[in-house]
Amino acid sequence: MLNEEYALFLGCTIPIKNQEFEKASRLVLGELGMSLENMDGAGCCPNPVAIQSLNMETWMALAARNIAIAETLDLDVLTLCAGCFETLRSVNHMLKNDSKYKRKVNEILGKAGYEYMGSLDVHHFVSILSQDEMLDKIKSLVTRNLDLKVSSHYGCHLIRPSAHMNFDDPERPLSIDKIMKRIGVQTLDSSEKMTCCGYCARLHPEIGQALSERKMMELQGINADCVVAACPACANQLSNAQRLHNKEETSSSELDVPILYVTELLALAFGHEPRELRMKTKMIRPTALLEKIAEN
Repeated sequence: MLNEEYALFLGCTIPIKNQEFEKASRLVLGELGMSLENMDGAGCCPNPVAIQSLNMETWMALAARNIAIAETLDLDVLTLCAGCFETLRSVNHMLKNDSKYKRKVNEILGKAGYEYMGSLDVHHFVSILSQDEMLDKIKSLVTRNLDLKVSSHYGCHLIRPSAHMNFDDPERPLSIDKIMKRIGVQTLDSSEKMTCCGYCARLHPEIGQALSERKMMELQGINADCVVAACPACANQLSNAQRLHNKEETSSSELDVPILYVTELLALAFGHEPRELRMKTKMIRPTALLEKIAEN
């Protein structure tokens, strides 16, 4: 039985850069019968790559503080960001299964008046929406025909490390594709489906750019109407890489594949209008996609 109420962890990127993802998510999750409680006082997750690499104890303590806030609400955590999901779920798993880690983290948290109990679970919205009960609800709410071909981008953090995430196959994931099929869109397979977006190669941006360009070139070649993402960092990286590619004087062709959040496509399928969802503010404008939807 799925929960009906969750503590919503927004993280940093979505409130700062991608408020449209939050709006679409609140609309869709609300229509699916989910109540979201704000986590007042929550901080950065923190970053599952940079902070974890610099100092493991700091990474775990900051994450545990966020979980402790949700424990005061007696609600499981729901994240909209795959990076936040990896951090919070991994730390929750590690602290629940290692008393030494838990004791050390609580020594740190106690100085700030917090205590991690290990009394709840952490979910990403995709892990909830891809369950059979929710998939049936999604199908029942579809009011608009979306005659689209989409590529699901899973990225690195949503399903790995699989021992901690533990809700989909890390090599052949299907969760986002299942959701897409319930709203009637065609999902595409490609050789680049499971590749990294390149966002975490920040010290060597040319590597990240190359990863994104290769992925988007292939998807444009197979006529994808859009990419659907479940991580704001991935969505921003794939959009910005196309923008940078198109600015290069040596580029022989323009990349023009819009990146939509999973919940944005769901909101369109549920009958919400593109203007309400601020579709025209995207870095890669979904002009052709919106024209195609309007024709149906």
